[in-house]
Amino acid sequence: MKLNGIVKTGLIVLLLSACRTSDQGAEYVSQVSIIEYNQDYFRELMGEERYESAFINYYALYPRGNEGEDWALIQDNLREGVTGEFHKALEEKNYGRALSLYNSLERTSNLAQIEIGRGDLNYDYLLYLMEEEYAGAAACWFMENRESLPLDGKKRDELEAYFLESRLATALEGVVQLKEEAGEGVGSESRDFLHNRAEKKDMLDGTATIWVNRGIRVENGVGTPDRVIGSGFFIDPEGYILTNYHVIYSEVDPTYEGYSRLYVKLNENENERIPATVVGWDPVLDLALLKVEITPPYVFSFSGEDDYTLGESIFAIGSPGGLSNTVTSGTISNMGRELQAMGDSLQVDVPINPGNSGGPLLNQKGEAIGVVYAGVEDYEGINFAIPASYVKELLPRLYEGGKIDYGWMGLVAYKEFGKIINRYIVPGTAAELSSLEGGDEIVGINGIPVEDIKDIHDILISSFPGEIVYLDLIRKGEEISLPVGVEKRPDYPMKTVLNRDSIDNLFAPLFGMSTVRINKGKNMRQYRIEEVYPGSVGDESGLVTGDSFTLNKWMDMEEEKVLVIQIVIKARKSGFMTSGLQMGLWYDMNYFL
Repeated sequence: MKLNGIVKTGLIVLLLSACRTSDQGAEYVSQVSIIEYNQDYFRELMGEERYESAFINYYALYPRGNEGEDWALIQDNLREGVTGEFHKALEEKNYGRALSLYNSLERTSNLAQIEIGRGDLNYDYLLYLMEEEYAGAAACWFMENRESLPLDGKKRDELEAYFLESRLATALEGVVQLKEEAGEGVGSESRDFLHNRAEKKDMLDGTATIWVNRGIRVENGVGTPDRVIGSGFFIDPEGYILTNYHVIYSEVDPTYEGYSRLYVKLNENENERIPATVVGWDPVLDLALLKVEITPPYVFSFSGEDDYTLGESIFAIGSPGGLSNTVTSGTISNMGRELQAMGDSLQVDVPINPGNSGGPLLNQKGEAIGVVYAGVEDYEGINFAIPASYVKELLPRLYEGGKIDYGWMGLVAYKEFGKIINRYIVPGTAAELSSLEGGDEIVGINGIPVEDIKDIHDILISSFPGEIVYLDLIRKGEEISLPVGVEKRPDYPMKTVLNRDSIDNLFAPLFGMSTVRINKGKNMRQYRIEEVYPGSVGDESGLVTGDSFTLNKWMDMEEEKVLVIQIVIKARKSGFMTSGLQMGLWYDMNYFL
């Protein structure tokens, strides 16, 4: 995928012919006053066996003083109900839900009726992944959780045999390390496999060209074949392939109404098209897991290390322009580029062209350290990859099938002079139900320190919708910790905000400029800027405190997923001379948490 310019810029130049002017005046009614101190509300939810929702809402409101014998009884009933849901999830082998419920019970000190510990729960999930023949997911789960797993000699022997048979080198290497630390013997086959690492020519057989036939595209009365070409790579011996979501989106996007057929072409026989199916997908981080009914000749492993070095030598394999078996090399140019709605990206100077999307980014040991996904059009050598740390975290969920749902709390935060400040609470979200306040400084989540917005996103990526997290805050110089529910994140949080609040309230969270309206007329909206948040779109546009402006157009361009405003401003810097300014935002800005 090629990016048209550097994304996430606040100034967007667009054709405005297909947009509509909106005048949101949402009549949203807060649910806090309805739920707060309302015991019947919780009894009703429990009667409907909606224990999880009641549990989250109870703890969100708990700091406000839900005390007394009746509330204690409700708390006991909620604990028993959620504990029952946990055991039910275990019986159904729904480990994602079980882990989510366990996290909430643990954080609220309600584990008394849970007999299984976290280590045993993690190990049971590992066994489940192995039994289901999700070897790629099992390898990632093992690497991410091996320190917590209760492994004895027999279990280590079983893991060694499993990862050797699956040809997953990094996971096998991890088991061997544990065995050596325990003074146990390691099989000669394992040592030979790890010693005789594959060469680049062998790795070519582990990559594939992803080919999506979308029929005929008609433009100006002329039909041309509509084809999407990308790359992918095998991550376990059962025929699972990792690629980018944007390559295969027409297979799963419910809004796509055209023809779409997905195939894979292998390097050993480029003329053969093998039908493939999409197992799981993630539009936010641009990942997709495919399945083909073959045994791949080579399987890639993900690196066990998530620390990258500037200038580190790397290489990529893919099918630029459909030319398979293409190997390009370069270095890591930077880390932590925040280009997506959540998470960050590796910036690399490895040559990337259309068709490379979804291919592996590899270190010198041949381990996958990322998934290539984009380059910047007209800027040679500026390309990006999804770090392997996210892939390893999400792969078990991709194997489970369907679209990955992320969590959010429902707030907007900016990093200002080294501090993460909560600037807005989205109406109708878990954050509104909590005791959060505007101006709270976020310093951690669940006791884990956070220094950037990206750190918060990383914790939310590893969380599940339905969990309770504790936000560590500084409020008026005092350190506090507040429980907040994690809800299912909308596909586009900005659209949720636009639908639930009025224009007057949205300049601060969306454009980073706190305003006060200075007229009351319906036909004209005039504002004075009270504060501009550092690094915001308003700041990048040169706006400062004391400027005043008239809103000329507010345009919610749903098809382009863009919000654009046109204002007539009297800027203090220019002696309050009048000028026009257009500012735009993509729907997927990353300040939504």
